[in-house]
Amino acid sequence: MCMKLNKILFFSLLFFSLLIITSSAKAKVVRNNVPITDKHFDVIKGFLYDVSHNPPNTELQRLQPQYVKAIIWLENKIKDRTITYKLEDFLDLQEAKDIEEAIDTISDIVDGRYNDSNKPAQNVVPEAFLERCQSLGTRVYTYWNESKSIDPTTRVEKIEINWKFDLTPLKSNLLYWYNNEHSNSIMEVNTDGYNNSAANQQ
Repeated sequence: MCMKLNKILFFSLLFFSLLIITSSAKAKVVRNNVPITDKHFDVIKGFLYDVSHNPPNTELQRLQPQYVKAIIWLENKIKDRTITYKLEDFLDLQEAKDIEEAIDTISDIVDGRYNDSNKPAQNVVPEAFLERCQSLGTRVYTYWNESKSIDPTTRVEKIEINWKFDLTPLKSNLLYWYNNEHSNSIMEVNTDGYNNSAANQQ
């Protein structure tokens, strides 16, 4: 088990340090010709969850819905085995930008280049950092759903967004967890003037 974990971390280090171009028959998303494998995806998911749930300020917490969309976007691309997607071709999308930024930050932390006075990268052990991100990533659960309706009185279109960004429990009944987890919703109202109002309910 220990040897298997070391092997996983080894290839994660290679990927995020961009020391070698790995190959994977299943990988259909590449970044600078480096395949983003399922294990890499777990690290990315775990990283985005960690930084948006345990930050020194609330700014990153407000990005949770945005990160949910990014994770689901990348997951859909990875699942599409018919096409090879280049991440750099989608950087006009916010979802791709978030994934790109996450990979860059992970690489900087692993290489000791990340400059954050609150969490200096020099104090981060790359193996422990990647192990934590991958462990969290295997448990990340995301959900995003948009439903549209027309207000019968104002005739204004409403868009209700329900999302979740949680961890499945280590040892628990999944159905119990699903029925008792907190949910989030954002209500956007589109007017003729293209003004939107949004509220996040937890």
